[in-house]
Amino acid sequence: MLLSETELHTLARLRLQMRTKVSKQPFSDLRSVDKGTGLEFADYRQYVQGDDIRRLDWHQFQKHKKLVVRQYEQYEAASFNLLMDLSDSIVCSGQQKVQSIKKLCAAYGFVILKHGYKISLWPVGKNEPVRKFSSPSQWPNFLDHLENNTAGGKVEITDVLQSFGKRGNGENIIAVSDFICSKGYNHLENILSRFKKNSVYVHVYSKSEIDPPFTGDLILIDSELNTEQSTNINQQNIETYKKNYNRYYDSLRKFSLGSGCFYSDIADDLDLTQQIRMLAPDGFLLL
Repeated sequence: MLLSETELHTLARLRLQMRTKVSKQPFSDLRSVDKGTGLEFADYRQYVQGDDIRRLDWHQFQKHKKLVVRQYEQYEAASFNLLMDLSDSIVCSGQQKVQSIKKLCAAYGFVILKHGYKISLWPVGKNEPVRKFSSPSQWPNFLDHLENNTAGGKVEITDVLQSFGKRGNGENIIAVSDFICSKGYNHLENILSRFKKNSVYVHVYSKSEIDPPFTGDLILIDSELNTEQSTNINQQNIETYKKNYNRYYDSLRKFSLGSGCFYSDIADDLDLTQQIRMLAPDGFLLL
């Protein structure tokens, strides 16, 4: 099983904290502007023929001699889009990174469904359809689908984000990815700029990416484009790589925080409990 009993126990204690109002409100803390037959009293209005007589307020009738019905704030379950990146760039880092991303996505899915919200799982890598889950009872199906999702493929995180089209800024995005884009950082930022504040970006990395152990003659293979290039790796090459690597992710971090999004760097060699402490240090998982 992808998550252990200990990990599930840790996740069960987490609470969700919304940084901004979401496009569709949850049952517990945010309200819709529509008035219907929801959970919290909103106002009175005059009775008209056809109204449900169970909503008549007889206390108001005795007081004012007028028939009025009670109106309530109508609640809707919030919906989140979870992007699970298992594309080729993830696979080339090894199985540990694949499992780390799957476990993090399972954690987000568990907490979101547990709190009564809806979630759509978007696989990144292969051209597979989105799967939607809408209640806590669907957690086993969510986990089963996630576990059976195969890694690899040329579809990038920007390809999936582009599929949201112009409605991007109204969507609630959680992306667990390495955020590698074959078209370069500027293209990545251009796509991410559509989503603004309702986004959570979890960058999963391997320590070998930060400090690569390679030296000597190597053949480099671009995991996204499947192209090869022979090169000799020396200290100067490594220093240049580190500089470019740091510039790429420093730019992503700065852009995300400047746009009001949540951003976190998570090492794939940490266990899930340690990763959750980083994402929810006070017991509140930010969304």
